[in-house]
Amino acid sequence: MSPLRQLRAVLRPEVTRDAVEDTAWTLDWNIESYENPDPTTVYELVWTDDTGRAEIHYLEDPISGASYLTVRGEEASARKVREDILRELPTVAPADARRMFHAAASRDDRLRSVYFTALSSDDTVDEKVVDLMRRAAEDLDSGVRTAVLVATGHLGWAPLRAIAEQLRDGDNDADVRRNAEVLLQGLQLYPPK
Repeated sequence: MSPLRQLRAVLRPEVTRDAVEDTAWTLDWNIESYENPDPTTVYELVWTDDTGRAEIHYLEDPISGASYLTVRGEEASARKVREDILRELPTVAPADARRMFHAAASRDDRLRSVYFTALSSDDTVDEKVVDLMRRAAEDLDSGVRTAVLVATGHLGWAPLRAIAEQLRDGDNDADVRRNAEVLLQGLQLYPPK
């Protein structure tokens, strides 16, 4: 059995839920579950691919404002499914998300780009992403620094945990320090796989 992977694809804002469902139908995915407890929580649809070796999660995240797909499964199957997604749906590439950060004209643009950078990244450490998160962790806005913590929770990479430790130990905002501590405790209890 090949190693398990978790790969992601952030959808461009114009991609609708219906377009994702149409793609699932076209690619012969099998619906497994649906969850939408209320409008303030994540909307989620889960499928398996036609081989049953990859699980596809479609999420609409009200915190990040992003809709994205996470593919979990054996490496070859997960990669094939993500390639199918990238072929069928308009997505935000990791490099595009990083460019969004560098071009950001507002706090909201910086927040969105931090989220999009994390959500478009795979489960393998990418130094370009780590560098962007270091810069974002120095942002004057506490919301952007908190977004780095959310990104760390999504990715769980050791270099990002080190940034979270620095925020926990030295940020000037008590809420950022407290959020960093909660994140780090959670990652200790439930380390990324």
